Amino acid sequence: MNSQPKWDIYESVVLLNGYLLACKKSEPRAYIIRRVSADLRAMALHRGRKIDEIFRNENGISYQMQSMDSAYKGRKIYVPATKLFQETVNLYRNQNSRFQELLKEARYMIEHDIAHPALNDTDVFVVDFNDCPDMSFARVNSLTYRGQAILIRPKWRDLYIALLKKLYADYSNEIDSVVGKVYGRASAPFVGNCHSISLMRSPGEFAPDRYVELNISATTVIVNIKTMLDICGTSYEDVNITYTKGNKDQMEALLKVQNIRTVFSAELLSIAGTIISDIFPNGLRKSSQIARKKFAAAYKNTTGRDFQDNIDLDALALQVGLEYEDKIYVPSKETKEFLKKLIDNIREQEYRLVYYEELYNAFSEQLSADKIFSAEMLKTVLEAVAPEMVFYKAYACFSKNDSLVDDIIRAYGNDIYIDYHEIKSRLPYVDLYQIRLTCSRSPEFVSMGDEVYALSGKIYLSKNDVEAARRSIEEDITENNFSKLGSIDVYESECMNPGINASALQTLLFDRYLSEDYDRKRSIITRKGAEVRVYDVMKEFCLEHEQISVNEIEAYERDISGRFTYGLSAAFDNMIRVDKETFVHNDMVSFDVEAIDYAISMYVQNSVVPLADIKSFTSFPYVEDFPWNSFLLDSFCSHYSKEFRSMGGPAKQDIIGAIYPIHMTFDNYTSLLAKAAAGSGLELTEKTIGDFFSAHKYWLRRSKLNEVLATAQEMRLKEE
Repeated sequence: MNSQPKWDIYESVVLLNGYLLACKKSEPRAYIIRRVSADLRAMALHRGRKIDEIFRNENGISYQMQSMDSAYKGRKIYVPATKLFQETVNLYRNQNSRFQELLKEARYMIEHDIAHPALNDTDVFVVDFNDCPDMSFARVNSLTYRGQAILIRPKWRDLYIALLKKLYADYSNEIDSVVGKVYGRASAPFVGNCHSISLMRSPGEFAPDRYVELNISATTVIVNIKTMLDICGTSYEDVNITYTKGNKDQMEALLKVQNIRTVFSAELLSIAGTIISDIFPNGLRKSSQIARKKFAAAYKNTTGRDFQDNIDLDALALQVGLEYEDKIYVPSKETKEFLKKLIDNIREQEYRLVYYEELYNAFSEQLSADKIFSAEMLKTVLEAVAPEMVFYKAYACFSKNDSLVDDIIRAYGNDIYIDYHEIKSRLPYVDLYQIRLTCSRSPEFVSMGDEVYALSGKIYLSKNDVEAARRSIEEDITENNFSKLGSIDVYESECMNPGINASALQTLLFDRYLSEDYDRKRSIITRKGAEVRVYDVMKEFCLEHEQISVNEIEAYERDISGRFTYGLSAAFDNMIRVDKETFVHNDMVSFDVEAIDYAISMYVQNSVVPLADIKSFTSFPYVEDFPWNSFLLDSFCSHYSKEFRSMGGPAKQDIIGAIYPIHMTFDNYTSLLAKAAAGSGLELTEKTIGDFFSAHKYWLRRSKLNEVLATAQEMRLKEE
């Protein structure tokens, strides 16, 4: 081979896993590189590739490991990071479950020949979705979707998830339409999300926040796939599933061989547990010859006998330990007792939800000493130590009926309102972000601002306030098409609930008594289904004032909509900006239009002139009460001038844009910028014109610069 084949995602995850192991420095880097090289060469052979002595050899892996180092650290170290390696690092950090899934698939290819699967004394069958067969004692052979073979592990649940991922990529809308629906006699939804996942015994995620039940038989897997194909409206011929099927006696014999517990004696299991716990406190690496030699030496030292070559050490270790990543751990007796007492103590204190990350952080010193080095590993150990608990991705609880809402309500005790951090202190094993999220979304809590939430069930509202609110909202909507939450009078309710502020009471009153009849978007109330533009609300607010500041405009818009988007434009379009901070009603300013236009003509003739370039106003006529500045000039040109116009603003902090003669016409601001660039006399390059725009305070999105340059070039060619 003259050149190496491109790397794929499976090879990349194996390399990243090796890189992470090298970072831990638990074994020599050279050994890790040798193992990664051997694994990738084995994977290639098992996938039917022809390789030579150069393919993924140790020198190549050492070089690629440096590229992965750059990808992981986010900057070039010695070798630049490839796009694939950057994507793999991003997958590891942001979608770790998918990364681990790919790594497991890669390991399967390292250990199994998938290009030429061997079949024993059984026949291969094809699933007929028109006559779903009994799949008892059936084993997965292959899966193809629209002619593309899909790599899967030989389990029906893995086939189900792998196919659903493909279907969801093509039919997300159709599958989303059945989320939450229950089919037949099932107790759980056919497709669930975060709200219904608790109804599933063994949920499997096939897309973000999309789950199916995996605690089902092979026959039910086929029936469910048929149902999903019907939902998607796709042909049964798009999916081809083959399987092998043996008789009951054959399968039971196979299960006996696979059931390791029937192979190893109790004595051997006990000795293995002790050796792994004592000799391999950081875990016994799977498929490691070094680990096997070390184990065999300890075994002989303990028993005086040789450890038999035909014993599968990994299988033996898995019967006494816990698998995490590529190692098998046997927690010490002291570790197990510590965790059991900890869980019992948590239960006695009536905490119902336990987030692994929070529990790990609270006892990190003890857990690290016990060789539990992460929250994910802690979860694995807890599943063995406390099997009575219900385990989810981020937390465990004591019952499927437990909820964070109930835990938070319980944390209030006799208090009516407390802040996030006090709730967190009373729920030490719950994530603060989840507390915030739950309080903001659940009707059981109402915000009082400053991260304080009141328990809505302990708040009482005056009937008079409710009736008055309904009347005032109707009057406002009749007159203005909208009303404001802050205009609701809750005086009597405030008297009934000392310490609860008006904002919380207004929100609760609306949500409890008025939400069925009206819509509310933050602080704007409308009739059901009615739409009101925030710009119109801001326009009315501005025109209610003779004088108003930019800060007041911003504060009001953030209150009603949560952001500052339309207020400045509404003020600029309907008022006069007399300085950086202030807008006034149009009637408060008197302009001598002709004299001002004459003064502007001394600066602006047949060209586009930046507003920021006009710094002297000595030739401008006097304006009573308001000295001349760039903001006042911008407003004059936009509203009053007969000879000039301005374009580009407004901006909150600075003057931007330009003035131009009224006989010039521009379709948009980009066209004006092109005219300015064309007339600048400068070289039309990104840096030169970008610097020019910055120096003269032209506002421009960087993505538009090439368009401006192209248009400016056309203008110059026409002039020539």
